[in-house]
This record gives sequence, C-alpha cells and structure tokens, in this order.
Amino acid sequence: MTRRNSLGWWTLCLPIVLLVTVRATSAQEMITGEISGAVQDTSGAMIPGATVTLTNEETGAVRITSSTASGEFVITALRPGNYSIKVEKVGFKAYERKAIVLTASQRVALGNMPLTVGQVTQTLEVTAQGEAVNVENADTVGTLSSIQVKDLAVKGRDVMQLLRTLPGVTTLTVVPWGEISDTDPAGTGANGGQFGSFTPAVGGARLFWNTITVDGQVGSNTGFPGLFEAATSMDAVAEVKVVSNNYTADYGRNPGSTIALVTKSGTKDFHGTVYGYKRSEKLNANDFFNNRDGLPKPHLRFGTFGLAVGGPFWIPNVFNTHKDKFFWFYSREDWQVKQPWSRNRVTVPTAAERGGDFSQTIFPGSSPPQPVAIIDPTTHQPFLGNVIGTDRINQQGQLLLNLMPLPNLSNPSLPYNYEWQDNCDIPRHLQSLKLDYHPSNKDTFTLRGTTWWVDTRAYGCRVLGYASNFPIFKHHYTETTDTILLSWTRIVRPTVVNEFNIGMVGEKENGHIGNLFGRTAAHYFDPINRAKLGFTLGQLFPAANPANVMPQEFFNFVPNNPGLEAEPRLPDNQGYPRFNLGDNLSWTRGPHTFKFGVYWERNWPTDGAHANCFDGCFDFTHDVNNPLDTGWDFANALLGNFRDYSESSSRKFYRMRNDVVEWFGQDTWKVNGKLTLTLGARFSWFTPWHVEIGSGAAFVPSRYDPSQVPPLYRPVQDPNGPPKQEIAQNPVTGQYAPAVYIGAFTGPFNFPGMVLSSDKSYPVGFQEQHAPQVSPRFGFAYDPFGNGKTAIRGGFAVMKEASPSYCPYTWAIVTAPPVQVEPQIFYGKMDTLLSAQGLLFPVAASGLERNEKVPTVYRYSLGIQRDIGLHTVADVSYVDNVGRHEIQTEDINEIPYAARFQPQNRDPVTGLAFPDDFFRPIPGYESMPIVINAGSSNYNSLQVAVNRRFLRGVSLGVAYTWSHTLNVGNSEGDPLPRYRPARVWTYGPANFDQTHMFVVNYVWDLPKPSHLVQGPASRLIGSVFDNWQVSGVTTMASGLPQPINCSTVQGIDLTGGGDGVRCNVIARPQLSHGDRTFNRWFNAAAFAMPNLPVGTTVDPGNASVFPIRGQGQNNWDITLAKRFPLKSESRSLQFRTELYNAFNHTQFQAVCLMPRQALR
Repeated sequence: MTRRNSLGWWTLCLPIVLLVTVRATSAQEMITGEISGAVQDTSGAMIPGATVTLTNEETGAVRITSSTASGEFVITALRPGNYSIKVEKVGFKAYERKAIVLTASQRVALGNMPLTVGQVTQTLEVTAQGEAVNVENADTVGTLSSIQVKDLAVKGRDVMQLLRTLPGVTTLTVVPWGEISDTDPAGTGANGGQFGSFTPAVGGARLFWNTITVDGQVGSNTGFPGLFEAATSMDAVAEVKVVSNNYTADYGRNPGSTIALVTKSGTKDFHGTVYGYKRSEKLNANDFFNNRDGLPKPHLRFGTFGLAVGGPFWIPNVFNTHKDKFFWFYSREDWQVKQPWSRNRVTVPTAAERGGDFSQTIFPGSSPPQPVAIIDPTTHQPFLGNVIGTDRINQQGQLLLNLMPLPNLSNPSLPYNYEWQDNCDIPRHLQSLKLDYHPSNKDTFTLRGTTWWVDTRAYGCRVLGYASNFPIFKHHYTETTDTILLSWTRIVRPTVVNEFNIGMVGEKENGHIGNLFGRTAAHYFDPINRAKLGFTLGQLFPAANPANVMPQEFFNFVPNNPGLEAEPRLPDNQGYPRFNLGDNLSWTRGPHTFKFGVYWERNWPTDGAHANCFDGCFDFTHDVNNPLDTGWDFANALLGNFRDYSESSSRKFYRMRNDVVEWFGQDTWKVNGKLTLTLGARFSWFTPWHVEIGSGAAFVPSRYDPSQVPPLYRPVQDPNGPPKQEIAQNPVTGQYAPAVYIGAFTGPFNFPGMVLSSDKSYPVGFQEQHAPQVSPRFGFAYDPFGNGKTAIRGGFAVMKEASPSYCPYTWAIVTAPPVQVEPQIFYGKMDTLLSAQGLLFPVAASGLERNEKVPTVYRYSLGIQRDIGLHTVADVSYVDNVGRHEIQTEDINEIPYAARFQPQNRDPVTGLAFPDDFFRPIPGYESMPIVINAGSSNYNSLQVAVNRRFLRGVSLGVAYTWSHTLNVGNSEGDPLPRYRPARVWTYGPANFDQTHMFVVNYVWDLPKPSHLVQGPASRLIGSVFDNWQVSGVTTMASGLPQPINCSTVQGIDLTGGGDGVRCNVIARPQLSHGDRTFNRWFNAAAFAMPNLPVGTTVDPGNASVFPIRGQGQNNWDITLAKRFPLKSESRSLQFRTELYNAFNHTQFQAVCLMPRQALR
C-alpha cells in the first residue's frame, strides 16, 4: 500500500491579525444577484407604489425602486454582500430589515414584508438571522460563507480544498493520471500547486467539464478546464459557490459544474489582516512507511506570509468625502516551500550486472526467489554461468546503464533495490489589487488585476526535465499567471440594468536556461550532455536535439522499472492566454425578471515546441518476439540490443486557437406568491481547435490509398550467415539489404491519408463547423406553505461542451507526419543503428472524426429544503445527469486479437512473430488513435446538506452524498476498445467515484468565562480563557475504484494483439471490512490468470475495469485559535494551531494491483 497523506499530524500556524477581517465582495455581472419581496398590509392586501430602498451595509451604495401594482419588487444586478432594506409608504410605519446576506448569482426572496398603519417616521426594525430557505431559485447550489473561508483549516491554504465540505463534491482529488495527494507538488499541498489547482469532481462530472470563475472571469486552464490557473489568496476570497445543476441560462461554456469565487472589495471602513503560517516536519508525525522502514521524517518547510487590506480612497474635503465612491483592496502572499517528493522505489542494475555478471540476478520481489536466465541471442541458450563476457559488452549500452546510480538496498524480497526521495524547493508569490469606483448612483466600475509566480526547483517534482527518478539533472519549472478584468454596471432605470466586462488571462510556463544550480547557462545541460558523458553514438535527426541531451531509456519488464525519460518540451516554453468579453441586460417587468446576455472568449494556447523522442528513445524491454532478446532488460542494454528505437525528426513551434460565442435569454417568472418558474435557453457557437501558427496534420480514412504504401523490407535467412542469422530483403525485387533495413519502406512513402492543416480543401481544424447549439433550461421553486420555510425545487437542463480541452486535438496533430516523423525501428542493435539513416519506417499518426456530435449532458434534479429550527436549514435532493457523445479516442490501427499467432504473421527464420507493423489493418502506419465523440456516462445521487449560518458564535455544516458514477472514460480522449465491447471492457465506475461521502465542518467561538465572574478576576480570567475558537473539518468517505493488472514473470504474450488482457474473476474480489488487513486488502484468490493461447484462440480475461476499491478516508482536521484584543475589539492578535489528520489515522492511497505469476 502507499499512503495518501504522509505529511502527518500537527501544523503550527501563527497568523498575526492587525485589524479585524470582514466580508467584502466584488461587483461583477457574472456573479451579481437579485433580491425580491412583496409589500402588504396587516390584512394581507398588497400595497403598490411603496418606496423600497436597498443599502449595501459595507459600501453605503443605495438602490431605490417601487413596489408594482401587485405589491411586488425585484432589484437586480446586486453585488454579493450584506444588505439592509427599508420600505416606506405614506400612512404606514416604515419597515426595515437588516443583515440580509446575498451570495453570488443568488436570488434572495424576502417574502411578505408587512406594513402597519402609523407615521412614516416610525420604523419596525427586523434583523435577519440564521440560514435562509431559497424559495425562488431552482439551481442545486452549495455555498461557502466568509466565515468558513476564513476560519476552517485548509492544508496549503488553497480554497479549492474547501469545496469538499459541500454535497456532491468528491473528497479526494483525482486528476487525469489518477489520485493526486498533498505530497505531490502539483497536488493540494500548497495554494496554486505547480501550475494551478485541480478541482474535485462535482456532481459526477469529469474534471474537464468544470468551469472556475473569479468575479465572473473564467480561470480554467485550456488544456485541463478543471484546473484553476488563476490562484487566489484565501484572505482575498469572500465567498465560494458551487452550482452543480444549472437551470438558469446564464451558466454555460461547459457541461460540468460552475465553481464561482468572489473576491473581496474595499468598504467604507478600513479593514486588514497581516498573517504568517509555519509548517515543519518537526511538528509532524512520521510517515507510516518511514516508521516501518526505520527512516526519518522527510524535510518539509511551509512558510506563508501575507497581508490583505482594503478601504476607501479619499482626500478629505476634496474627493470621496463621504467614503462611498472609491474603494480599494490589496492582497499579497509569499511562500517559501520545501516539500518532499514522493519516494522513488526503482530497480537499477547492480555493479556486477553492469559488468556482465548476472549470476546473482533474481526476479525482484519474487517469492520464492526466481533466478533470471540470461539468454545468448546467438545460440538461444543461457550464457555460461549467467555471465556475459566482456568482449560482448556494448560500451554505449553500458554507459546508459552507468547513468543510473547503484543500488542502495539489498533486500531480495523487495521488488526494488534503490530508494530515493527528492525535495522540491518551490517559492511562490501572489498579489492582487481591486478598485471599485461609483461615480454616480447609476454606475459602478471595477478593475481587478492579479499576478502569480511559482518556480519549482528539483531533480524530479514535475520540473519537466530528465530522469526524474534519479538525482541526475536538477532543473526548474516556472509558472506565471497574470489577469486583468474591467467591469461596468449601469442602472439604466430602476427596472433595467446593464452589466459589461472585458478581461484577459495570461498563463505562461517555462524552464528557461540560466545561471542556476552552480551551472552557467552555457553549461546548463552538462549533467546530461552526450559529449560530456562520453556517449558517442549519433542520432538520425541531430537537429532536433540542439542541447545534445542523452537518449531516453526504458526497461518496462523490470518491476519498478527505472525509465530515464526526457520531457518532450525540455526546456519548456508554454503559454495559455485567453481574452474574454461579456454583456448582460436585466429587465424587470411585473412578475417577470428577464435576463439576456452574450459572451465571447478567444484562446491561443501552445505547449511550445515538443517531440516525444527528440533525443532518441531506446526501449530495452524484454520481448519474446525479439530474436535479439536475452530475457532481461538490463542484459539487452549491456549487449546493445533493443526492442525498439524511436526518434523524432524535428521540434517545431505551434499555436492553437478557438473562439467561443454564447448568448442566452431567460425569464424568472414569479407566477404567484408560492411558485417561481425559470425558463430560458442558452445558445453556443464555437470553432474547432485549429492550428493558427505552425503546422498540423491528421489522418483522413477517405483519402487513404493503400496502393501508395510500398512494402516493408522483410527478414529472411542470411544466405552467407549461420542458421537463424537474418538479413533484410525487398519482397518485390528480392534484393538483399543489411538487417537494420528490416521493417523499413522499400520505396518512397508520401504519407497517404494525411491531410495538412493548411489544406484548404478540408475543414479548418479537421472538423466541420457546428451550427449554433441550443441548450434549453427549465426550473421551478415552490413554497407550498407560503411562509418562506419550505421550498420544493427541481428542473431540467441541457448542457453543451463549448470549450473542450485542447489536448486531444493538439498534441498528436502538431507532431503527426509529415509535420514531424518519428520512425520506430524494431529488434535492432545500437552498433548498426545509424545505418538506418535515410530510411523511413512506419510512424504513428492520429485523426479526428470529421462530423462529430457535440458532447452533451442532460441534468435533472428534485429536492426539498426546509427550515428545521435553531436557525438551521436542511436540504435533501436527488441529483442526476446523463452524458452522451463524450470525447474519447479509438485506435483504428490496432492489430486484432491473436494476430501474432497467425501463421502468415510469423517469421519463418526465427519462428517468432513479425513486428506488428507488418500486419496492421492500415499498412504504413503504427497506432492510429482517432478522436471520436462516442463516450457515455450517468450519475445518480442522494445529496443531503444541513447548514447553520454563523450565529451566536456557532456555524455548522453537514454534507452527505450517496452516489454512483458510471462511464466508459474518465477524461477527454480516454481510449475505447477496438475489438472488445465498450460496455464490457471500459464501462464501470469512474476513477473518481466515491459511493459514500460524509463531511462535517464547524466553527465555534467558545463561551467567555469572564462573564461568569465580577471584579478584577474577570479581566485575568478573560485574558486567558476568553476569545478561543475551535473549528474543523471531519471527513468519512469511501475509497476510489482500483484496477487489477495481470502479467507473467516470463512476459508471455497471452493475446497476440487486441485491446489487452485482464485477469479472470472467479470469486468475489472485495473483502468485507472485518477481513481486510494491511497485507490482504482484497481477495487475491478471486483472480486467476487467463487461459494460455491455443492456436489462435485467446482468452482476454473477464475482469471489469475496476474490480475493487481502495481504502477510504477517516480524517479529522482541527483548528484551535486564540484571539488577543489589542486595546480594542477592532484590533487583535490571533494564534492558531492547525492539526491536519489530527488523530494520525493512516490514509492509504493505493494497494499492490499487479500480481505476477510464473506460468509453467
């Protein structure tokens, strides 16, 4: 098992609060809300023409309207915040209500506001208390208040991690490559991660479907839309809202949930916070495995220092004298982070093995120990004594082995012999400034700008360098994001409001070369430079590798293999800018509130020049069909024999582009005092992702002509050599050629079927332009008793994916032939590799479905919300969605099952199978993944929320979700099977599916004992025991689905091709809770190896995609805080102790899922 949370136990945080921090929010058209109500007399008769005055308690901004002929009023386009309302009518006492909380995009229904007969100078004052039932909004919404954002402990101070306190939100963060923990620098350990904050899955939706906004501006990454790239300090966040089911038409862009952050604004009073947080391994409990193995705690330092301050900008007697026109808010945060990287446990060659002596080599981790026999490819018999003579050792292959460190462990029972842990040095800097200007009571202008910088410096830690498993090449990776947003809200008249915004988000990622780590820029690549290390073997395309980086090495048969892989973008230079513009118009007419809007965004992303094998890729993996194979990867490398070698011909810059235009119209219709309907539609028009700068290519089956594919050189017996020594032969002319020609084209190959992005005869982006898409919305909210204490709500919505990830449409397209060629040479020798220069081998390509359907999600829900007393509201909802036409891929050039066992596909000289390229369905190419919109999913859940707003020193939130998410792919571009039914092979629980999730959050200002005594003792007792606060988050949740992978010690080819192989399930895999132990988490006896192939009959196995579940969560995060007033309640000093996983409950992340069996 691996541990999910290895950063242990207690963390001491020392925030210094100079001024009381209060809730303050932003004015944005995408986040503004509405307040409605009805004016009546004590007999229940409606009162028309009453003057309604709404005042923002934080800025003093005033909105005035009148009740309609039916006595109702709606005030739209209101910034989130705290409000008071006053209703006046001649002949009646004034009615005033205070402390009305309006959150982002919320419609607050105040209900009936009774006026009693009397003088208008008399006022009936009411203060809103507790959580309010929302009787006029159909959306399924979860909201985090300013108290929760401010006081709940969040490891890493990343507001995205607070979302797990809401129903329908997964408690574990799962990214495209699996669960990511807080020990991963790209994970949840610190605000903003390395390149953004991954959001959790919400409402059963893919991570790629989430849209994150800050003050209405989209902050999602273009490659991973569920990645929040516009990091925001928690002390600059006023509120977070998650809208999982959207029945209002002003939500769109993508079919997932909308995660809306509202940042703080200045107010008419000055408020600010200065803080510092410190975390250290000295305060942590040690990792479970470190304790088991007797290892010390890894070095960990988190230092966070910042300030957040805001208020009015005024010049006495000159400008803004009433402090109600111009406000500012500034936030700054600096981090110094030294964070342990995941412990690397790999198998490396021993000193004896590097010298050719494999006499002591056993299969790592085998029980009982199984010796590895090293086969001499020339005799097909084991080497004498399992020792390769020095005269047979290839010096270049030996140098590749020597690039790895020597083993530092010698326990033969372990499946690895080298253990190492990197430490990531990650400084961060974040700042933002927000200005709000109210030149008149009809206009509000807001300007917000942010800058974010993070630089990771390490050997591994995802710095996009070389050989991240080992301390070979220290590198750095910098990510910056700059944003700017300008908005203008104009009150045309009391019933008509227009909101406009324009902005830009610019994210850049790079690993620029400089004077770092004791190396000058000129010598930056020396640790991995071929010439410096004495590696003299050249390349087929040396121009693609100007830094002369060492080749990549792969040993995939070795358990915990030590792949030395180079990042394709090394040194990377990426950019993801986005421009956005939007305008909304709200119009209130009688019981109808109409809203119309338009939105446009343009994206220009690039991953920079990249190529998978720019430096050459040697794969030494054991392959039973390789006539040069020794049976062991390290021995293959020592002889200089490879399974395959790939090399990219070039690395070229490119830039993609797409445009998204959406517009909507909706009507919120107050049918009567109990029923509110939301009716609307959103329209989307978007261009396909296409290459704007550079070149791309895609395979188009209708343009493929197999007659244009020349035959490949085939292996035959060398007429002048010993038996079973092969040579290449042109099957057409019979002419012989060197063995390195085997698998190469015998004549010119012009890539039939490949269409360039510059080809005007084919659609831009290789896909037809879609007509505008229509997404209807319907929702209702019903107050059955008319008292504002109960709401029944539900609705239906169609959601379109208008802004998909650019990844499936980009990476393979801009590196496809003929733009970039990456030939793959099979079963060769390093000594003769360069003899293949000038030859062309089959290459991989990709394509796009030309007339694909737009991914669509159908959402519906039904729920009831009820005020249950004690200022607490309970919400129970059934939430469901169904996804269709989801983005997947299918390899149309995958060989069928048993293809390698067919007699015509076997080498008559060796009796082994030819390389797959000799018998693929589409000759001339290797793998051919085609992007197709053919995926499907469904989600069903029961969601329960109980919330008590912070009142009388207590805030409480309880969220429970019982759910199930099923799909055929977890991320954009996940592969579908070519030969097995998708319903059988890939349909099952999503990799982020958690059946049960129970989360409790609380904030409690402890009672003040000083109130219980009188006299001098009161002050003494108060200084020690007053102003304490306890807060925390408790999580109990199910584990994630896990696959089971089967393989054999001998590396037997069980299927001869096809979609792969799985175990056979012969019993129930999941053990009951009482039977699970550390060494036996699931029933291993429930799995059996598939049957061995008999002729061309194969058994692919019957296991489902995820047969078992991993361990769940039992986690308690607790904060204890003490506030010291500094001569006034408006100034204070606070000390906090935050305990993460306070009871040190081991949270295992994964179990061993790859049993290897020795078949005899």
